[in-house]
Amino acid sequence: MDSVSRPFAASATGSHDDVFLRARLKLTLHYLAVIAVILALFSAALYFNVSSEVREALRRAPELGLDSDAFFDEQAGDLLWTILLADGVILAVSAATSYAFAGLTLRPIRAALDVQERFAADAAHDLRTPLAVMRTEIEVLLRGKEIVSPRTRRTLESVVEESKRLAGITEDLLLAARDQEFLNVRPSLGNVELRSLVTTVADSLRSVAESRRARIVVEDGMPARTLATEDGLRRAVANVVENAIKHGADGGTVSVSIDAAELGWIYVRVRDTGAGISPENLPRIFDRFYKADNARHGAGSGLGLSIVKRTVESYGGTVSATSELGRGTTVAIRLRASS
Repeated sequence: MDSVSRPFAASATGSHDDVFLRARLKLTLHYLAVIAVILALFSAALYFNVSSEVREALRRAPELGLDSDAFFDEQAGDLLWTILLADGVILAVSAATSYAFAGLTLRPIRAALDVQERFAADAAHDLRTPLAVMRTEIEVLLRGKEIVSPRTRRTLESVVEESKRLAGITEDLLLAARDQEFLNVRPSLGNVELRSLVTTVADSLRSVAESRRARIVVEDGMPARTLATEDGLRRAVANVVENAIKHGADGGTVSVSIDAAELGWIYVRVRDTGAGISPENLPRIFDRFYKADNARHGAGSGLGLSIVKRTVESYGGTVSATSELGRGTTVAIRLRASS
């Protein structure tokens, strides 16, 4: 069970480089927008002031014998082109300068994030062994005949379950902190048969569903294949199904279906009959560490669905969710069909 529900490594993690590059470009554009507005206002004021002075000077000097209107139009045109050229040069220099300053602005944030990730990785690594030892020793104790008190046995069983949960959160933190380590790793894709994969996932999670008096239903569907890593995709689907069990209604149903609603694409849909997710929370459920407490509260690290999203995207697919309050949530994994 643990091996199925545990999130996955390289194929599920992504690099922060893309995030920081987008942030740097966005910050650069904001800087440029402010500079462009100021420059436009200054240039307009300069143009109208200078052109007004030229027109006034021509009106006061008729003895020059010039066609004042033609001369003014020529001078105003030259002035306009000069201002536009100067503005272009200023904007080009400002773009380079803004990009550099944006990098300097984001550098402390990135350094703090790197420190945070190293701390999370180190802490998670150091916690794995004592948690495993604690869990093993309690399980051995429970198998013996020394524990006769039902209350003590229930307490120890609760400790074992909580140690499993902590071990899962520890693994999530450790894997989430490995973005840079797996930056250049690209998964080796193979042909994966989705029907058998979904059936395997459902069978492995039936005990979890039974603990919530829920049931898993694999709906009849077409045979389908996709290019993916079997282990990574299996864990991604298992993560979504387990999430649906944990946050669905007690005694409810989690249904898993496969369809080809779009030409060239296969959909794996996981539906639950839980409380649903509010519209303001729904767009953020795939963000790291995000937990919509008012909608799908419960134990967890808030990393599961974000890792699912990374994995599916590494296969060229997408993942999305729809929800209706009081009726449940559907998570759809969209994958490229293969022969």
